[in-house]
Amino acid sequence: MDRTRSTRTERTSRPIVVAVSAQYHMQFDHEVVAGFLNYTAAQTDWTVDISNWNSGVALRTDCDGYLLRGAVPARSLPKPHLRRSVLVTGEDDLPCPRVWVDDSELGRIAASHLLALAPSSFLSVSPLGIAAFARRDASFAESVSSSGVEVRTADISRALPKKFDPEKERKRIVAAVRKLPTPIGVMCPDAGIAYRVFDALHSIGYTVPDDAMVVACEDDEVAALACRPQLSAIDCRGRAVGYEAAALLHRLLEGDSSIVARHRKWVAPGPLARRASTQPARTKDTAIRAALEFMRKRLAEPISVKDIAAHVNLSRRTLERLFRRETGRSPAADLLSMRLELASQLLDGSPMRIAEVSLRCGFRSVTHFNNQFRKRYHCTPSEYRMRRISGVADRRR
Repeated sequence: MDRTRSTRTERTSRPIVVAVSAQYHMQFDHEVVAGFLNYTAAQTDWTVDISNWNSGVALRTDCDGYLLRGAVPARSLPKPHLRRSVLVTGEDDLPCPRVWVDDSELGRIAASHLLALAPSSFLSVSPLGIAAFARRDASFAESVSSSGVEVRTADISRALPKKFDPEKERKRIVAAVRKLPTPIGVMCPDAGIAYRVFDALHSIGYTVPDDAMVVACEDDEVAALACRPQLSAIDCRGRAVGYEAAALLHRLLEGDSSIVARHRKWVAPGPLARRASTQPARTKDTAIRAALEFMRKRLAEPISVKDIAAHVNLSRRTLERLFRRETGRSPAADLLSMRLELASQLLDGSPMRIAEVSLRCGFRSVTHFNNQFRKRYHCTPSEYRMRRISGVADRRR
């Protein structure tokens, strides 16, 4: 008799018990559990047992399946139990199918947002050795570097021994910051690290966002709103992650042989919540501020640098010289960044066709739009939209 069919018949004759292990103090974990429960609400024969792995209480070992938020609870389970488990983690050292947010896309979104603000330098603050953070950092650096700018990395992993040393971490951040010209575009892998970056910046008299514009790849609303000023951060769509994890576990328990140990589902992140940490005045020069405002209000028009110069009563050469002095970039580069930033928002949040988006963002042709968009986002506008709409990509390694 087929063992898979026998097991399936046995399980359908009684309630299916699924254990969920998460951290109660994490917003992302709350969202993952909520998404998981949204899926299981339709499974009338499922019973869900939720536990906080941070409490030290051991996981039940008599369950049919497991949703494990993080590698810590997974390492506490006997190996046979891992064969009927789904992990929600960015780490790759355990032989289980897993669901996670697309870290590379998080890095690209953060880079695009900061590039549009035209900081004088870029800094990534991240502990090495964490796979998810490493992917965010690499994608951020690649996206920024493609615009011809180098990214410096502040490695805070050595400040994270078994006993966390906040003073050592602060010194590492400060040392990296002081080597860079301001304003600095700072990317942090999550809101918790960003909160500590704020403390380090304030300790040396730097202001956010005038001296450093800070964005986090993972939003935690409490941490983000506790920052002064409030932190811009990206929605990791924990509910979608939890829902997809539940669907994957369901297939696993049903005996779907296509679900292998290296099975991956990557969920596309949501929009960036733009808060005060990335809304700088950027310059005190009244002419440049007027030029920037003119550009922002006329993104749909095919304006040129000559038009911008005429608006602020400057020659083109004088405008370009002042612009580089105040922002570190040319007005043409800044205008292009603004247009591409608007295009990405329209592709993500509106039903407009590609040609309409191109026209709305002031590009002279769809071909020109496609070429510039690919240079910034490493994909065509159509591919970008499909990635955001589908939300999930399967990967098997």
